[in-house]
Amino acid sequence: MFGFARKKKKLQEEKSTVNTHDGFVLDTSYGMGWFQEGKGRGSSEHNGVVDACIRMHSQIIGQMPIQHYKKVADGSWELQENSKVVKLLNKPNGYETKSVFMESLVNSLLYTGNTYAYAERNGGQYSSLHLMHPYGSRAQFVKDESGTHLVYTVNHGSNMPITTENVVMPRNMLHVKIFPESYDRLRGRTPIEKHGAAVATNDAINESQRFFFRNRQRPSGVMSTDIPLNREQISQLRAAFKEQAGEMEQGGIPVLGGGLKFQPISVSTQDAQLLTALRMSKQDIANAFGMPLGLIDQVQSTDGNLEALINHWMTTGLAYLMEVIAETISDFFDMDSSKEKIVLDEKSIKRTLFRERLEALGTAVQRAVYSPNEARAIEGLPPVEGGDKPYLQQQMIAVGSINPTQVQATQNLQNQQEQVAAPVTEAETE
Repeated sequence: MFGFARKKKKLQEEKSTVNTHDGFVLDTSYGMGWFQEGKGRGSSEHNGVVDACIRMHSQIIGQMPIQHYKKVADGSWELQENSKVVKLLNKPNGYETKSVFMESLVNSLLYTGNTYAYAERNGGQYSSLHLMHPYGSRAQFVKDESGTHLVYTVNHGSNMPITTENVVMPRNMLHVKIFPESYDRLRGRTPIEKHGAAVATNDAINESQRFFFRNRQRPSGVMSTDIPLNREQISQLRAAFKEQAGEMEQGGIPVLGGGLKFQPISVSTQDAQLLTALRMSKQDIANAFGMPLGLIDQVQSTDGNLEALINHWMTTGLAYLMEVIAETISDFFDMDSSKEKIVLDEKSIKRTLFRERLEALGTAVQRAVYSPNEARAIEGLPPVEGGDKPYLQQQMIAVGSINPTQVQATQNLQNQQEQVAAPVTEAETE
C-alpha cells in the first residue's frame, strides 16, 4: 500500500507494544504529547493569561486572508486569483470555515507546539483538511528493507476519516510545529513548556487569592466608637449603614453620629507585594508568547500606545508564527519558494493603524514603489484615471548623471540670488 516494505517482518517479543502495517515495525509505546509522557497538561489551558495570549494570536490569524503568489518574468510577485490551494484552505472541510480552522490550528500549535491536519485526497487531488488531536498524533522515523522513512502515527481516538490502522504518510499530513529541540526535530515545543515556572507562579497566586476570598473574607472597613453598645444596637447600626452605603453610587452620603468612626482597611504591604508578583508573572507569560502585556491587560494599555504595541507584537511574536504557518503550508503543497509562496496577509491587523498606514502608502507612492492605483487598491478603493503608472519627483535624477560643472554653476547662481535678496544694512547705506 505504501510502495515499500511489503514483506512482513518477524517480530521479536519486546516489552513495548508494537504494531505491524505492511511491513512496518511501529513502536507505539512512545509518549504522544504530555498526557502519554506522564507530564499532564497542568493548568496552563485554564490559565487566564495563557488563554488570552493564545486567543489573541488565533483570532487575529483566523481573520487574515490567505494568498497565493507566483513570481512572474519581471521578478515581481503576482497574486493568483484562482488558486486551488487557497480555495482548499478557505473551505478546508464540510464542517468548518476558514476562520474556525485557522483559529483551531493556532490554538493547537501554541498549546502543544504541534498541529496535525490530515489531507484527504480524491482522484489524486487534495479535497479536504481535517485537524487531528495533537496529543494523539506523532511524527517518527521507521526502518524497513529500503531504508528509513518518515511516517505519522495517529491514535484511534482521533477524528480521522481514513481506513488505515494508524499510519499516515507525510504527503497526507500537514504538520506545523514550533520551537523543536535539538534532540527531537520532529516534535515542536510550546512556549508553555519553556516558561512553565511563570505559569505555575501565576496559578499559585490566583489560587491563593481565590482561597482568601472564598474562606477568609475581610471587610472593606470597620466602624468604631468609645460608647458601649449591646448586640441589638450593633445590628441596628450595621443595617442602617449598609442601607445608606448601598446608595453611595447614586450620591448617598452616610452620616455617622454618636461618636462613630469609619476606618477603611487599606492594602497591606504583603498584599501589595503579592500584586506586584502577580503582575510580574503575567509579564513573564506574555514575554513567552512574544506579546506585549498591554494588548491583553487593559490597565497597561492606552489608545495612544496601541499602534506601538501592535508593531512590537508583530516584531516579537506574531510575524514569526505567521511565517512558520505560511512556509509549512507552502512546503506541504510542494511549492518552490523561489517561484511561489503562500502568504498570510497582515493588512487586517493594521486596519486600526490608519494614520501610520496612510503615511506609509503616501511615502511609497512618492518614491515610486507603488502607483497611486496600487496604493488605493490596498485600501480597497477603486482606481482613478491616470493612476496606473508610478510617479517620481522631477528634480530627482540618477547620481551618475550629475555634471560637476553644472552643479557648480547652479551653486553660483543660488549664491548670487541670496546676495540680491539679503537685507541692506545701515553701514551699506552710508
